[in-house]
Amino acid sequence: MMKNYPSAFRLVVLVLFVLLNAHLSISGAELRGRVTDAATGASLSGALVSLDPNASVQDDEIQIRTDPFGFYDVLSLPAGTFQVTASHPGYTPETKEKVLADNDLMMEDFALVPLVPGQRLITIYGQVVDTKSSLELSGVPVRIRRFESENAVTHAESGVNVTDDEGMVEFNGLPTGWYDFRFNSTEGDNEMARPFWESMTIGRRLLNTTHTANARLMPIGQEVTFIIEGLNPADPGPPVGLKGVNVTLTGIRPDFKLPSGFDPMFDLLSDNVIPILPPRSGTVFLFGTVIDEHLEWDT
Repeated sequence: MMKNYPSAFRLVVLVLFVLLNAHLSISGAELRGRVTDAATGASLSGALVSLDPNASVQDDEIQIRTDPFGFYDVLSLPAGTFQVTASHPGYTPETKEKVLADNDLMMEDFALVPLVPGQRLITIYGQVVDTKSSLELSGVPVRIRRFESENAVTHAESGVNVTDDEGMVEFNGLPTGWYDFRFNSTEGDNEMARPFWESMTIGRRLLNTTHTANARLMPIGQEVTFIIEGLNPADPGPPVGLKGVNVTLTGIRPDFKLPSGFDPMFDLLSDNVIPILPPRSGTVFLFGTVIDEHLEWDT
């Protein structure tokens, strides 16, 4: 005799089945850990963790940076042997060999030794905003370079981090010295500048204590072309360009995010929710084309 299980029980079984299949469908190994200062135990944010596969694994080197608490987490790694290296400006890099099997979860911490034992270490903070609107810019690469002296031709070491949702960036555990700053510039294969904003450089300065460097980036104006066409009542031919049509653009702030829990199938957004930028207008001229050069808004 077949048992008739309650619908609630059947629902729970179905959910567990779906979750189990979702878990089993995730292939690859996972490596996670933390990078700290061997002398003080302090977390090292922005430390670079590189995974170099052996020759039997046809994959490129994998790189990831630690979060503000020094943690890193690399997902979906192929099975194989990896040379895992943790490095940070002002510290001696450390390399360990790890053998990963498919679906493994392995922990590996690194305690990096300062290049100069007992040397005073500093923290550098930064924030990047838009010059015109003071909008905090996330995803902007910020590179710092340390020099041995004010007039040194080449830098001794450098590091890069990316701004968070509030436009903030942090480098900690750095040795004192001469530093310069490059915001939103590309240097190296793994950096990508945020589009539509210019780059900025802050010149070399001596830092021997905690320092804050702020950057205000100029937006790069965009050129937008509209072609307005319509039917000529006196001519059954194809649509032609229309003259004298007013075109108005209404923009949304680029930092706009949908409210928590918003469902586009059932919820509507009002003008009170969407941060609208002041409209820009233009009039169609010859052949139905309107061009607005240097399209940008002030909030």
